[in-house]
Amino acid sequence: MELTQQTILILFAALAAAIFILFILCIVLFVKLNGQKKRYDYFMGSNRRPTHNLEMKIEEYFETSKKIESQYSKLLDMVTDMDKTDKSKIQKVGLIRYNPFDEMGGNLCFALALLDGNDNGVVLNGYVGIGESARGNRNHQSS
Repeated sequence: MELTQQTILILFAALAAAIFILFILCIVLFVKLNGQKKRYDYFMGSNRRPTHNLEMKIEEYFETSKKIESQYSKLLDMVTDMDKTDKSKIQKVGLIRYNPFDEMGGNLCFALALLDGNDNGVVLNGYVGIGESARGNRNHQSS
């Protein structure tokens, strides 16, 4: 099969058309790439003030999270210490008013219990009798 001058010319025209189409596609891709590069630069903040740079913002948030983590550990230690010391403070309070004598009207007597976190504390008892009144206390320790 022999290539004639006409077929060579057709092949040359087809290759020239393919090269032209590829050249146009390259120009379109360069334009789109340039647009994407502008969007990327705007997003990263490279052409704006340094405070609006995305990398600097991420580093700032990272440093802030490190500070928050250290403050959290300090607060956790403080709360743990407070839990230990709060066991010695009054946590349970109970008050009961009662009437020990049927002849007297009203609940004039009371019992007040004050206990800490370990159930240690005091019970105060105040009672009113016919013509007398008194108060007493009793220490309580849990076993």
